[in-house]
Amino acid sequence: FTDGDGERTDYSPGFQSLVHSKIWAPFTSALAITRAITSSCITALDVTVNNESIESPTSLFETIATMTPLNALAINFFKSDSPQWQDVELLFSLPLIVDFSLSIGGPGMELEDELISAISRAWPNLIHLRLTGSEDPPESFARPSLRGLAVLLAGCPKLQDLHLEIDASARQLVRALADSPPTSSEPRGKLKFNVQKSPIAQNLEESIADYLWALWPGEWDVSSWWRGGAWQGDTWERVHELLQEEE
Repeated sequence: FTDGDGERTDYSPGFQSLVHSKIWAPFTSALAITRAITSSCITALDVTVNNESIESPTSLFETIATMTPLNALAINFFKSDSPQWQDVELLFSLPLIVDFSLSIGGPGMELEDELISAISRAWPNLIHLRLTGSEDPPESFARPSLRGLAVLLAGCPKLQDLHLEIDASARQLVRALADSPPTSSEPRGKLKFNVQKSPIAQNLEESIADYLWALWPGEWDVSSWWRGGAWQGDTWERVHELLQEEE
């Protein structure tokens, strides 16, 4: 669904047999379309909000949270960074989610370890998880630590595709190693892990690769968004190579 004739605030209820829906519209229209969907068999929803002016997106998340058959959900705020963590929490009422994507304007959503832990508890069958922003986050931006990543991977053993910024700085690595990472004795499937622009400790590639392998003893495909010869990109590439050697 698209709304090319301006923003509408009301649609008649319908779409009773809808299984998949893709919506690209300003916020008010996207909300109105979503509210009009009465299907009890909708399994996939992709919503892109393409305008900047949004006071609060909570009503959209509340509406989506009632669509209990959903197993695949993508929400994109093309030019707005207004969604907050409490909005995402509303979606935990959807028990069947295996594919979740949230992309927002700006650097993305600040995330702490406990929030990532909440995701793993709500959606233990996740196969795809993508939490991204459209701009480079500042160094002070809150990201899950390596310990938070450990909780996520332990709680979601079916993951195949993960887009998530983590804090792999030297300080966080020392803390993670001090906690003795939870090791998995069962082989895991291939995990594609896009770290985006995650900070990473320099010259500690082997320690980071060993830590990741302990969490997920399977095939790793690690990539990043670091470009232009940035040393962080080279470091993550070396982590990728070391994990390939573990296989």
